[in-house]
Amino acid sequence: MFTSLEIENYRCLKRYRLAHLGRVNLLVGRSNCGKSSLLEAIELLASGGDPQVFFQAARARGEVISGEGPGALLDVSHFFHGHEFRPGAYFALRRDGAADGLTVRVKELGDLDEGTRCIDPGTGFHSPLALCFEGALHPEAGAVKAVAVSRAGAFPTGTHFYPRPPTREGLRGIVQFIRPESADQQSMSRMWDAVIVEGREDEVAAAMRVVEPRVSRVFFLSGDVGGQGPGGSRALVGLEGVKRRLPLGTCGGGMHRLLALALGLIRAADGVLLVDEIDTGLHHSVMGDMWRLVIESARNSNVQVFASTHSLDCVRALAWLCGADATAGSQVSLQKIEPELEEAVALDADKIVTAVDQGIEVR
Repeated sequence: MFTSLEIENYRCLKRYRLAHLGRVNLLVGRSNCGKSSLLEAIELLASGGDPQVFFQAARARGEVISGEGPGALLDVSHFFHGHEFRPGAYFALRRDGAADGLTVRVKELGDLDEGTRCIDPGTGFHSPLALCFEGALHPEAGAVKAVAVSRAGAFPTGTHFYPRPPTREGLRGIVQFIRPESADQQSMSRMWDAVIVEGREDEVAAAMRVVEPRVSRVFFLSGDVGGQGPGGSRALVGLEGVKRRLPLGTCGGGMHRLLALALGLIRAADGVLLVDEIDTGLHHSVMGDMWRLVIESARNSNVQVFASTHSLDCVRALAWLCGADATAGSQVSLQKIEPELEEAVALDADKIVTAVDQGIEVR
Protein backbone atom coordinates (compact mmCIF):
# COMPACT_ATOMS: atom_id res chain seq x y z
CA MET A 1 0.00 0.00 0.00
CA PHE A 2 0.99 3.61 -0.48
CA THR A 3 2.01 5.20 2.82
CA SER A 4 3.02 8.50 1.22
CA LEU A 5 3.13 10.18 -2.19
CA GLU A 6 5.43 12.93 -3.46
CA ILE A 7 4.75 14.95 -6.60
CA GLU A 8 6.93 17.42 -8.44
CA ASN A 9 5.86 19.60 -11.40
CA TYR A 10 2.66 17.65 -12.05
CA ARG A 11 -0.19 19.77 -13.46
CA CYS A 12 -1.20 22.48 -10.94
CA LEU A 13 1.10 21.12 -8.22
CA LYS A 14 4.67 22.42 -8.24
CA ARG A 15 5.63 20.27 -5.28
CA TYR A 16 3.24 18.34 -3.08
CA ARG A 17 3.10 15.47 -0.62
CA LEU A 18 0.50 13.16 0.89
CA ALA A 19 1.52 11.45 4.14
CA HIS A 20 -0.08 9.19 6.75
CA LEU A 21 -2.12 7.40 4.10
CA GLY A 22 -4.48 4.60 5.13
CA ARG A 23 -6.35 1.81 3.43
CA VAL A 24 -9.21 4.20 2.57
CA ASN A 25 -8.29 7.81 1.83
CA LEU A 26 -10.68 10.70 1.19
CA LEU A 27 -9.27 13.74 -0.64
CA VAL A 28 -11.09 16.99 0.05
CA GLY A 29 -10.47 20.62 -0.86
CA ARG A 30 -11.88 23.46 -2.90
CA SER A 31 -12.46 23.20 -6.64
CA ASN A 32 -9.31 23.20 -8.78
CA CYS A 33 -7.05 22.46 -5.81
CA GLY A 34 -5.57 19.35 -7.43
CA LYS A 35 -7.65 16.42 -6.16
CA SER A 36 -8.16 14.90 -9.61
CA SER A 37 -4.51 15.50 -10.45
CA LEU A 38 -3.46 13.55 -7.37
CA LEU A 39 -5.74 10.65 -8.32
CA GLU A 40 -4.21 10.66 -11.82
CA ALA A 41 -0.70 10.66 -10.38
CA ILE A 42 -1.50 7.68 -8.17
CA GLU A 43 -2.94 5.81 -11.16
CA LEU A 44 0.16 6.46 -13.24
CA LEU A 45 2.52 5.42 -10.45
CA ALA A 46 0.48 2.35 -9.46
CA SER A 47 0.40 1.22 -13.11
CA GLY A 48 4.18 1.27 -13.21
CA GLY A 49 4.40 4.26 -15.52
CA ASP A 50 2.33 2.72 -18.30
CA PRO A 51 2.30 5.27 -21.18
CA GLN A 52 -1.17 4.13 -22.16
CA VAL A 53 -2.51 5.15 -18.72
CA PHE A 54 -0.86 8.55 -19.24
CA PHE A 55 -2.67 9.17 -22.53
CA GLN A 56 -5.97 7.82 -21.20
CA ALA A 57 -5.84 10.54 -18.54
CA ALA A 58 -5.56 13.20 -21.25
CA ARG A 59 -8.49 11.68 -23.13
CA ALA A 60 -10.61 11.60 -19.96
CA ARG A 61 -10.04 15.34 -19.47
CA GLY A 62 -10.79 16.19 -23.09
CA GLU A 63 -7.31 17.63 -23.62
CA VAL A 64 -7.44 17.63 -27.39
CA ILE A 65 -5.68 20.01 -29.78
CA SER A 66 -7.80 19.19 -32.82
CA GLY A 67 -9.96 16.55 -34.45
CA GLU A 68 -12.32 13.89 -33.13
CA GLY A 69 -12.26 10.13 -32.67
CA PRO A 70 -9.16 8.08 -33.56
CA GLY A 71 -7.72 10.94 -35.59
CA ALA A 72 -7.80 13.48 -32.76
CA LEU A 73 -4.57 14.94 -31.42
CA LEU A 74 -4.12 14.84 -27.66
CA ASP A 75 -2.37 17.74 -25.95
CA VAL A 76 0.05 16.42 -23.30
CA SER A 77 1.53 19.82 -22.42
CA HIS A 78 -0.98 20.26 -19.58
CA PHE A 79 0.59 17.45 -17.54
CA PHE A 80 3.59 19.69 -16.89
CA HIS A 81 3.42 22.41 -14.25
CA GLY A 82 2.75 25.80 -15.82
CA HIS A 83 1.87 24.07 -19.12
CA GLU A 84 5.54 24.43 -20.08
CA PHE A 85 6.34 21.87 -22.74
CA ARG A 86 9.93 22.07 -23.91
CA PRO A 87 13.09 19.96 -23.82
CA GLY A 88 14.13 19.57 -20.20
CA ALA A 89 10.60 19.88 -18.77
CA TYR A 90 9.68 16.99 -16.47
CA PHE A 91 7.42 15.78 -13.72
CA ALA A 92 8.31 13.23 -11.04
CA LEU A 93 6.20 10.92 -8.87
CA ARG A 94 7.50 8.96 -5.87
CA ARG A 95 5.89 6.80 -3.21
CA ASP A 96 6.77 5.80 0.34
CA GLY A 97 9.87 7.98 0.54
CA ALA A 98 11.69 6.07 -2.21
CA ALA A 99 14.66 7.83 -3.78
CA ASP A 100 13.57 6.74 -7.24
CA GLY A 101 10.13 6.59 -8.77
CA LEU A 102 8.68 7.64 -12.10
CA THR A 103 9.93 10.65 -14.04
CA VAL A 104 8.42 11.73 -17.36
CA ARG A 105 10.85 14.00 -19.19
CA VAL A 106 10.71 15.89 -22.50
CA LYS A 107 13.74 15.36 -24.75
CA GLU A 108 14.73 16.07 -28.31
CA LEU A 109 13.92 12.96 -30.31
CA GLY A 110 17.48 12.81 -31.59
CA ASP A 111 18.89 12.80 -28.06
CA LEU A 112 17.42 9.44 -27.06
CA ASP A 113 19.89 6.78 -26.01
CA GLU A 114 20.58 4.15 -28.63
CA GLY A 115 18.32 1.15 -28.14
CA THR A 116 15.53 3.04 -26.36
CA ARG A 117 12.20 1.69 -27.57
CA CYS A 118 10.24 4.69 -28.81
CA ILE A 119 6.71 4.67 -30.22
CA ASP A 120 6.47 7.02 -33.21
CA PRO A 121 3.01 7.51 -34.76
CA GLY A 122 4.57 7.82 -38.22
CA THR A 123 2.29 8.41 -41.22
CA GLY A 124 3.77 11.85 -41.77
CA PHE A 125 3.27 12.99 -38.18
CA HIS A 126 6.03 15.48 -37.35
CA SER A 127 7.61 14.38 -34.06
CA PRO A 128 10.72 16.34 -33.08
CA LEU A 129 10.34 15.63 -29.34
CA ALA A 130 9.96 12.57 -27.14
CA LEU A 131 8.34 11.89 -23.79
CA CYS A 132 10.70 9.64 -21.86
CA PHE A 133 9.29 7.42 -19.10
CA GLU A 134 12.15 6.94 -16.67
CA GLY A 135 12.02 4.67 -13.65
CA ALA A 136 11.06 1.14 -12.71
CA LEU A 137 8.13 0.06 -14.83
CA HIS A 138 5.78 -2.69 -13.72
CA PRO A 139 6.74 -5.96 -15.49
CA GLU A 140 3.39 -6.00 -17.30
CA ALA A 141 3.71 -2.44 -18.60
CA GLY A 142 5.76 -3.44 -21.62
CA ALA A 143 9.10 -2.12 -22.84
CA VAL A 144 7.97 1.28 -24.14
CA LYS A 145 10.28 3.90 -22.62
CA ALA A 146 9.63 6.87 -24.93
CA VAL A 147 6.81 8.28 -27.06
CA ALA A 148 7.35 10.73 -29.92
CA VAL A 149 5.27 13.91 -29.79
CA SER A 150 5.17 17.21 -31.65
CA ARG A 151 6.88 20.31 -30.35
CA ALA A 152 3.47 21.56 -29.21
CA GLY A 153 2.84 18.36 -27.26
CA ALA A 154 0.45 16.73 -29.75
CA PHE A 155 -0.01 12.96 -29.97
CA PRO A 156 -2.54 11.00 -32.12
CA THR A 157 -5.21 9.22 -30.08
CA GLY A 158 -5.32 6.20 -32.38
CA THR A 159 -1.72 5.11 -31.79
CA HIS A 160 -1.26 1.49 -30.72
CA PHE A 161 1.37 0.89 -28.07
CA TYR A 162 1.55 -2.89 -28.08
CA PRO A 163 -0.54 -5.84 -29.28
CA ARG A 164 -2.21 -6.32 -25.87
CA PRO A 165 -1.16 -9.87 -24.96
CA PRO A 166 -3.22 -11.67 -22.30
CA THR A 167 -0.84 -10.51 -19.57
CA ARG A 168 -2.12 -6.96 -20.10
CA GLU A 169 -5.16 -7.98 -18.06
CA GLY A 170 -2.85 -8.38 -15.08
CA LEU A 171 -1.93 -4.70 -15.33
CA ARG A 172 -5.55 -3.59 -15.59
CA GLY A 173 -6.28 -5.29 -12.26
CA ILE A 174 -3.56 -3.37 -10.42
CA VAL A 175 -5.44 -0.07 -10.57
CA GLN A 176 -9.04 0.83 -11.37
CA PHE A 177 -10.22 4.43 -11.85
CA ILE A 178 -13.93 5.27 -11.57
CA ARG A 179 -14.73 8.76 -12.83
CA PRO A 180 -18.22 10.29 -12.76
CA GLU A 181 -18.48 9.97 -16.53
CA SER A 182 -16.58 6.72 -17.05
CA ALA A 183 -18.66 4.03 -15.29
CA ASP A 184 -20.73 3.15 -18.37
CA GLN A 185 -22.53 -0.17 -18.57
CA GLN A 186 -20.17 -1.58 -21.19
CA SER A 187 -17.08 -1.04 -19.02
CA MET A 188 -18.93 -2.43 -15.99
CA SER A 189 -19.85 -5.49 -18.05
CA ARG A 190 -16.15 -6.20 -18.56
CA MET A 191 -15.59 -5.99 -14.80
CA TRP A 192 -18.60 -8.25 -14.26
CA ASP A 193 -16.76 -11.07 -16.06
CA ALA A 194 -14.20 -11.17 -13.23
CA VAL A 195 -17.02 -11.25 -10.66
CA ILE A 196 -18.57 -14.27 -12.38
CA VAL A 197 -15.25 -16.12 -12.55
CA GLU A 198 -14.62 -15.54 -8.84
CA GLY A 199 -18.20 -16.37 -7.81
CA ARG A 200 -18.77 -13.03 -6.05
CA GLU A 201 -22.13 -12.06 -7.54
CA ASP A 202 -23.80 -12.04 -4.11
CA GLU A 203 -21.36 -9.36 -2.90
CA VAL A 204 -22.43 -7.06 -5.72
CA ALA A 205 -26.12 -7.54 -4.96
CA ALA A 206 -25.44 -6.90 -1.25
CA ALA A 207 -23.71 -3.64 -2.12
CA MET A 208 -26.69 -2.43 -4.12
CA ARG A 209 -29.03 -3.18 -1.22
CA VAL A 210 -27.50 -0.11 0.46
CA VAL A 211 -29.84 1.90 -1.78
CA GLU A 212 -32.58 -0.63 -2.53
CA PRO A 213 -33.08 -3.39 0.11
CA ARG A 214 -35.11 -5.50 -2.34
CA VAL A 215 -32.22 -6.16 -4.75
CA SER A 216 -31.77 -9.91 -5.19
CA ARG A 217 -29.68 -10.32 -8.34
CA VAL A 218 -27.73 -8.37 -10.96
CA PHE A 219 -27.52 -9.46 -14.59
CA PHE A 220 -25.66 -8.28 -17.69
CA LEU A 221 -27.08 -8.95 -21.15
CA SER A 222 -24.57 -8.92 -24.00
CA GLY A 223 -25.08 -8.18 -27.68
CA ASP A 224 -27.15 -5.61 -29.52
CA VAL A 225 -29.61 -4.94 -26.71
CA GLY A 226 -31.47 -1.77 -25.90
CA GLY A 227 -29.62 0.33 -28.44
CA GLN A 228 -26.19 -0.47 -27.02
CA GLY A 229 -24.99 -1.58 -30.43
CA PRO A 230 -23.00 -4.67 -31.47
CA GLY A 231 -20.86 -5.92 -28.63
CA GLY A 232 -22.66 -3.64 -26.18
CA SER A 233 -24.24 -4.69 -22.91
CA ARG A 234 -27.05 -3.79 -20.58
CA ALA A 235 -27.35 -4.23 -16.82
CA LEU A 236 -30.57 -5.53 -15.30
CA VAL A 237 -31.57 -5.66 -11.65
CA GLY A 238 -33.79 -8.27 -10.01
CA LEU A 239 -35.99 -7.10 -7.12
CA GLU A 240 -37.76 -9.31 -4.61
CA GLY A 241 -41.47 -9.37 -5.35
CA VAL A 242 -41.00 -8.01 -8.89
CA LYS A 243 -41.11 -10.67 -11.59
CA ARG A 244 -39.65 -8.56 -14.39
CA ARG A 245 -35.94 -7.58 -14.39
CA LEU A 246 -35.51 -3.82 -14.41
CA PRO A 247 -32.91 -1.89 -16.45
CA LEU A 248 -30.24 -0.38 -14.22
CA GLY A 249 -31.05 3.09 -15.57
CA THR A 250 -34.61 2.77 -14.28
CA CYS A 251 -33.33 2.36 -10.72
CA GLY A 252 -31.57 5.73 -10.47
CA GLY A 253 -28.07 7.14 -10.20
CA GLY A 254 -27.39 5.76 -6.73
CA MET A 255 -27.77 2.16 -7.87
CA HIS A 256 -25.52 2.84 -10.85
CA ARG A 257 -22.85 4.32 -8.58
CA LEU A 258 -22.94 1.48 -6.07
CA LEU A 259 -22.70 -1.10 -8.85
CA ALA A 260 -19.61 0.67 -10.19
CA LEU A 261 -18.07 0.80 -6.70
CA ALA A 262 -18.78 -2.85 -5.96
CA LEU A 263 -17.35 -4.00 -9.29
CA GLY A 264 -14.33 -1.73 -8.95
CA LEU A 265 -13.51 -3.03 -5.47
CA ILE A 266 -13.59 -6.63 -6.68
CA ARG A 267 -11.65 -5.92 -9.90
CA ALA A 268 -8.94 -4.02 -8.00
CA ALA A 269 -8.17 -6.89 -5.59
CA ASP A 270 -4.59 -6.60 -4.27
CA GLY A 271 -4.32 -3.22 -5.97
CA VAL A 272 -5.67 0.33 -5.96
CA LEU A 273 -9.14 1.77 -6.57
CA LEU A 274 -9.48 5.46 -7.45
CA VAL A 275 -12.89 7.15 -7.31
CA ASP A 276 -13.41 10.75 -8.38
CA GLU A 277 -16.46 12.31 -6.66
CA ILE A 278 -17.42 9.17 -4.75
CA ASP A 279 -20.72 10.68 -3.60
CA THR A 280 -22.13 11.07 -7.13
CA GLY A 281 -25.77 9.99 -7.28
CA LEU A 282 -26.03 9.07 -3.59
CA HIS A 283 -28.48 10.55 -1.08
CA HIS A 284 -26.98 11.66 2.22
CA SER A 285 -29.03 9.05 4.09
CA VAL A 286 -27.11 6.13 2.51
CA MET A 287 -23.58 7.56 2.58
CA GLY A 288 -22.70 6.05 5.95
CA ASP A 289 -23.59 2.58 4.67
CA MET A 290 -21.69 3.34 1.46
CA TRP A 291 -18.54 4.07 3.49
CA ARG A 292 -19.01 0.88 5.51
CA LEU A 293 -19.28 -1.08 2.26
CA VAL A 294 -16.14 0.55 0.82
CA ILE A 295 -14.04 0.00 3.96
CA GLU A 296 -15.12 -3.61 4.54
CA SER A 297 -14.73 -4.54 0.87
CA ALA A 298 -11.33 -2.85 0.65
CA ARG A 299 -10.13 -4.81 3.66
CA ASN A 300 -11.52 -8.12 2.36
CA SER A 301 -10.07 -7.67 -1.15
CA ASN A 302 -6.80 -6.06 -0.02
CA VAL A 303 -7.53 -2.87 -1.94
CA GLN A 304 -6.26 0.62 -1.16
CA VAL A 305 -8.89 3.25 -1.99
CA PHE A 306 -8.36 6.91 -2.89
CA ALA A 307 -11.55 8.92 -3.34
CA SER A 308 -12.43 12.59 -3.70
CA THR A 309 -15.51 14.61 -2.77
CA HIS A 310 -16.88 18.15 -2.51
CA SER A 311 -19.79 16.99 -0.37
CA LEU A 312 -20.10 17.92 3.30
CA ASP A 313 -22.67 15.13 3.66
CA CYS A 314 -20.04 12.67 2.43
CA VAL A 315 -17.53 13.88 5.05
CA ARG A 316 -20.17 13.82 7.80
CA ALA A 317 -21.10 10.25 6.88
CA LEU A 318 -17.47 9.19 7.13
CA ALA A 319 -17.17 10.91 10.52
CA TRP A 320 -20.32 9.11 11.71
CA LEU A 321 -18.87 5.73 10.75
CA CYS A 322 -15.50 6.53 12.34
CA GLY A 323 -17.30 7.39 15.59
CA ALA A 324 -19.55 4.34 15.48
CA ASP A 325 -17.00 1.73 14.41
CA ALA A 326 -13.42 2.05 15.67
CA THR A 327 -12.25 -0.84 13.49
CA ALA A 328 -13.52 0.86 10.34
CA GLY A 329 -12.12 4.20 11.50
CA SER A 330 -8.64 2.72 11.91
CA GLN A 331 -8.53 2.19 8.12
CA VAL A 332 -9.33 5.81 7.22
CA SER A 333 -7.35 8.94 6.41
CA LEU A 334 -8.80 12.28 5.29
CA GLN A 335 -6.42 14.42 3.25
CA LYS A 336 -7.27 18.12 2.95
CA ILE A 337 -5.58 19.48 -0.16
CA GLU A 338 -4.20 22.98 0.31
CA PRO A 339 -2.16 23.82 -2.82
CA GLU A 340 -0.59 26.84 -1.09
CA LEU A 341 1.15 24.39 1.24
CA GLU A 342 3.53 21.63 0.19
CA GLU A 343 1.77 18.86 2.12
CA ALA A 344 -1.87 17.90 2.61
CA VAL A 345 -3.35 18.19 6.10
CA ALA A 346 -3.94 14.58 7.21
CA LEU A 347 -6.74 13.74 9.64
CA ASP A 348 -7.17 10.34 11.26
CA ALA A 349 -10.54 9.02 12.48
CA ASP A 350 -10.51 10.89 15.81
CA LYS A 351 -9.65 14.18 14.13
CA ILE A 352 -12.33 13.67 11.47
CA VAL A 353 -14.95 13.15 14.18
CA THR A 354 -13.73 16.17 16.16
CA ALA A 355 -13.67 18.43 13.09
CA VAL A 356 -17.24 17.53 12.13
CA ASP A 357 -18.54 17.77 15.71
CA GLN A 358 -17.02 21.24 16.09
CA GLY A 359 -18.22 22.45 12.70
CA ILE A 360 -14.69 22.92 11.35
CA GLU A 361 -14.67 23.24 7.55
CA VAL A 362 -12.50 20.45 6.16
CA ARG A 363 -13.59 20.42 2.52
